[in-house]
Amino acid sequence: MPPRSPTVPVRYIAFIVAYAESLGLEHHAILAAAGLPNAGLSTMNSSSLTIVELDAVLSAIARLTGRTDLGFEVGLRITLDLHGPLGSVIQRCANLDQALALASRYFALLTPSFAMDYQRDHKRGRVAYRPLVGMTHETLCSINEMHAVSFHCLVTAAVAGCLPPYDIYLPMDPPAHALRYRKLAPARVHFGPLPLPEVRIEFDATMIELPFALADPRYVSQAEGELDRRFPRIEGKSSWSDWVILMLQEAEDCQPTLSQLAEFIGIGHHTLARRLAEEGWSFRRLSNHVRHQRACRLLRDSRTPISQIAYRLGYADIGNFSNAFRRAAGVSPRQYRISALAA
Repeated sequence: MPPRSPTVPVRYIAFIVAYAESLGLEHHAILAAAGLPNAGLSTMNSSSLTIVELDAVLSAIARLTGRTDLGFEVGLRITLDLHGPLGSVIQRCANLDQALALASRYFALLTPSFAMDYQRDHKRGRVAYRPLVGMTHETLCSINEMHAVSFHCLVTAAVAGCLPPYDIYLPMDPPAHALRYRKLAPARVHFGPLPLPEVRIEFDATMIELPFALADPRYVSQAEGELDRRFPRIEGKSSWSDWVILMLQEAEDCQPTLSQLAEFIGIGHHTLARRLAEEGWSFRRLSNHVRHQRACRLLRDSRTPISQIAYRLGYADIGNFSNAFRRAAGVSPRQYRISALAA
């Protein structure tokens, strides 16, 4: 598990750039604004770009177009063909259950920067998309929208449009284009903070067993061996502390513990503590640092009542928050806000 290589395959970034071109932007202008070589994505030696470079592309398109709905619009246009060999196998699965199990098993073939978790019992199924590397809040929101919207579109196509109602939970405030999510009916889309920044999709057993229109059991059986050979041996190239910072920054109404974050990615808490120590951090020091930085930002940049800020940061009451903030800043939250507004 993390830290994975903080990369995204070039084919996905090229797909995003192609959509931006359909809006009237020029390819070289997008790459120039993102600080990438003007020769074009297809000429790059690497098969992937970093999350930092993806963020630069998304930011450049947003600046050049003034639009904030890139994740939603790209998600609508993603097809299984874009996912390469894994996409070809998924569309020939017997039903949604087999497809989701296969997708979650080989998700690193799509991108090592996220994980897909699929769980089911006799009544319900649940999918979660989870970030495995650090990135900006804006990039995380865009990718979360791509995951949610493309899930709906891909499943709808695979079952020939026979979906029952189900639920999608996006860990973000409703975007300006939130009403357009009505296009995803019968999906019920819920916006709002979650304890940790995962896209959650929940459905009942009637959806799990939906047959796929192009089911081909023999093809799937033969192709799994090839997927095993392609499956990357991913070694850590990113930063554990960057990932923990992202989790702590995105957490709402709670303060995640070391054990909770370790469980989130399926490792032992001692392992996570050791990896952080190798980067010069203790979890407690990192947690307190991020929590204080979030507190300062919320006090400085919003009119949110101090009591609500305390609860958003996971404090049980405002007194605990005030005492902790005073220890870190030397002043009370109220005094800090007054000084910040006066500056």
